[in-house]
Amino acid sequence: MPTIAFFDVDETLLNTKSMFDFLRFHRSAEEHRRATDRLGSMARAGVDRVEINRAYYRLWAGEDWAGLMKQGRAWYAEIRSGARIGPPFIASTFAALGRHREAGHLIALMSGSFLPCLRPLADDLGVEIVLCTHPEVDASGRLTGNVRHPMIGRSKGVVLHATARRRQANLTDCHAYADHASDLAMLRCVGHPHVVGSDPVLLATARVQGWPVLSAQATVDADLVGAEPVPTTRAGH
Repeated sequence: MPTIAFFDVDETLLNTKSMFDFLRFHRSAEEHRRATDRLGSMARAGVDRVEINRAYYRLWAGEDWAGLMKQGRAWYAEIRSGARIGPPFIASTFAALGRHREAGHLIALMSGSFLPCLRPLADDLGVEIVLCTHPEVDASGRLTGNVRHPMIGRSKGVVLHATARRRQANLTDCHAYADHASDLAMLRCVGHPHVVGSDPVLLATARVQGWPVLSAQATVDADLVGAEPVPTTRAGH
């Protein structure tokens, strides 16, 4: 039976929030500011992350899907270079991914982000499985602004189970890495959950359950694995 290591992406593996950073890359500074202010207001008002995810994808209504996929590769090249955000990967989880790869485990990315951001990352790291939010695309190849199943919260648990069944993997042997309380459904599915960072809900659960906690306080460039990680200050959720 295969073993699968499931990785959340934003601020778990990648040292940025890919969805918002891609929006910054693709839109004007003013459009980006308005969008992030609106979505931030929703978060501060306690709106469920599933609904915030839906609101994010409404911002892309009318965009050409093929064009976004091309833009995603340009965005990732910028991120990967480290020129703007510094070393792009969180050191602890990037090292863990390498250990899973060496052990022959399958790697799965699991994120509320979408393929324009995740496909170039997966290709770069040789990841076999990408589980993400899929925006609806119309017959002309343009996004409608709708999504059926945001890959947030409980959906991660449902899809993780389905993926393990499809791959004939025993969940007791599988691993998961995540940084936010909304990822509890994902972490609770597997025999080897790993908390990343300092989310208070996850840390409290980790203390009770005896889950390992990985630091998110250092970043690394994938081309410099083995070099000293670069410390970085990370904002809490």
